[in-house]
Amino acid sequence: MTTTAMPAADSLPTRLAVQFADGEPRAFELLVATHYQTIHRTVQRLVGWSQAADGYDADDITQEVFARAIEKHRQFRADAQLPTWLTQIAINVCRSRARRRRLRQLFWAHQASEPAKRSTSTSPESHLETSESIQRAVARLATKHREAIVLHYLEERSVDEVATLLRTTPAAIRKRLARAREQLKPWVSEL
Repeated sequence: MTTTAMPAADSLPTRLAVQFADGEPRAFELLVATHYQTIHRTVQRLVGWSQAADGYDADDITQEVFARAIEKHRQFRADAQLPTWLTQIAINVCRSRARRRRLRQLFWAHQASEPAKRSTSTSPESHLETSESIQRAVARLATKHREAIVLHYLEERSVDEVATLLRTTPAAIRKRLARAREQLKPWVSEL
């Protein structure tokens, strides 16, 4: 009498990773269905909850993340973690968008008569978890400090994970977090 072993708890993510690396279309659909909301939330936080008026649209950026993922599926190592890989792509897309936005602003600065208005309205998903004052304060941080704060405190990733995602050392992340907390103190009464 033979018994079949029950699949390990992580076998579905592992199977998905292997199928995605192999370029199976159904795997990509499942990848999007599984990780879209998490990546979308991360993108919103990384861009500082800015709205489309600021040149950011979390939906567009999230779609770009998944478009890049499908373009680069051959570069994905099936033994890696899909959420980590997707988060790295999201960080890179957000950085790229921020650079392009700064270049456009510099180019058009001499013609602009009014400064761009920033919207601090919250998305339905995030307004319950984070007050508007914290959102505004985090949005004001330098990109490298905002990334560290978002990934560590809001996405609840360890310092080591954040260091891996941002391709730096844990010591550098701890330093960024400390500096960001110091910068946030005067801006947010709750801290």
